[in-house]
Amino acid sequence: MEFDPRRFTQHPFLHTHSVPHIRSVFSLVLAATLLAGCTLGRNAMPPDSGGTPLPDVTTPALPPAVRIDRVDDARRFEPRTRVATTPFLNDDEAANPAVRARAFAQKRDSNGRPLGSVLLPAGQSVAKVTEATILKVLQDAGYRVAKTGDPDYTRAISVTARIDRLWAWTESGFWQVELQASYDVTVSAALPGLQQGPRFVGNTRATMQFPTASDWTAAVTRLQTDLATQMRAVVGKAP
Repeated sequence: MEFDPRRFTQHPFLHTHSVPHIRSVFSLVLAATLLAGCTLGRNAMPPDSGGTPLPDVTTPALPPAVRIDRVDDARRFEPRTRVATTPFLNDDEAANPAVRARAFAQKRDSNGRPLGSVLLPAGQSVAKVTEATILKVLQDAGYRVAKTGDPDYTRAISVTARIDRLWAWTESGFWQVELQASYDVTVSAALPGLQQGPRFVGNTRATMQFPTASDWTAAVTRLQTDLATQMRAVVGKAP
């Protein structure tokens, strides 16, 4: 069948519906299509120029790290003395570094004759005990303690100390015995209060009927407590 343009232009739909009506139907279809696309598709919202900016998130600064480089036990022991306040070791003990490091007292009879050295427990030393006290004071002041192998160990602030005296002895009384002890420790570091390498000197005492092993140990504890008290009065808080 041949195509007759007159038959197409005479279609009843074109005569019963105006062109504006057709355009309105087309607009409705287009709007529905766009609406479906907005509903099902992914779209990015435009930036809100008037919105509140996100707060800055910063990593809190860590307190300064410190490390103990050296604690020198510079105490001198006399080979022969009857003065109880003078550190004493016999020749064999003085020649043994392990004994020297742990010795902190000499027991004596009423005539001042030595009865035997008093040592810290095996594995400990006067230097180690003093180092622990210094580190505790610095930690309480807000400093971090860096240990060998830590990432910031090499950058940590160096702390050194020298022990010139740490010794305990007894003074006999009429009814009681007085156990005394004294120390002389120098601590140096590039920290507030320690730049000039201050000396900490102190003396403690306690009375008892007869000193036991626990009493001797308590004497060392009192010394370290007194040293810590003096250091805390000098060391400033970490920035």
